[in-house]
Amino acid sequence: QLDKFLIVGGLTDRPSFAARVDEWTRQSKVFRESAYQEQLAKVQRLQQANSIPDLQHSVRETGIRWYLAHPDDSNVWPAEFRDQPAFESNGYRVYDMQRAFDLRG
Repeated sequence: QLDKFLIVGGLTDRPSFAARVDEWTRQSKVFRESAYQEQLAKVQRLQQANSIPDLQHSVRETGIRWYLAHPDDSNVWPAEFRDQPAFESNGYRVYDMQRAFDLRG
């Protein structure tokens, strides 16, 4: 859900691929000149990947290693990946996206 307040990012000590604070996005000239919309499109393709090859392509394209899925997020990933998170608690799921390369497509 893009972590608009950088709460998860602050706790994980990992750089975020797409999370940005709203106030910064409104004021930063650097942000306005960035390829952020392209990054969001890549994240959307990752979220919509419904086959192993599509998922692998999106992981390669984004370089995302860890992905946090919220309980109310729709998830169309192939079951052999979707149903095997690295960690799960109260409906939240953390996925090691590199594991997609261990699966055959």
